[in-house]
Amino acid sequence: TKVALYFSAKGSTLPVWVEIRPMINGYPSSTDILPGSFKLLNPEQVVVSSDASAATFFEFEEPIYLNSYTEYAVTVLSNDPDYFVYKAKLGEFALNTTERRFGRQSFLGSLFKSQNASTWTAAQEEDLKFKLFRAEFTSNEGQAVFKNASLPERILPSDPIEFFYNDSDYY
Repeated sequence: TKVALYFSAKGSTLPVWVEIRPMINGYPSSTDILPGSFKLLNPEQVVVSSDASAATFFEFEEPIYLNSYTEYAVTVLSNDPDYFVYKAKLGEFALNTTERRFGRQSFLGSLFKSQNASTWTAAQEEDLKFKLFRAEFTSNEGQAVFKNASLPERILPSDPIEFFYNDSDYY
């Protein structure tokens, strides 16, 4: 439903945005973006902190469906080089300390860097500071909203919508 990122600096005029992309052959796709996963924030919406404690939330308009056993990339992009997000590198000291080093990676993923959002370089010993938020559904009841592209009007037959469940008709 949303991604929290932690910025140490931001631009003054150009926006920053987040996209969720599928991984292709171990790298973020350079062309595919999951539907509904684009979220743009202007500089005044980005929170900056000197200690990586303040989050900037990129909340999507609707929950994004992710397939099981499929790798995805949260991509952070801007045309302004003044945006900086917090990251950790194996072996380096945690922020504002000389006592605690990062001895292991937090996630089983990889950090990728790109100058053009097309060619990606893996930074295997680095991790981005982020939080992912997932949807929690508490009821089987709900309302479905169907959106179509502009289509010519026509009269539909009686009961034009069918639902299928376990290969048998379910109305």
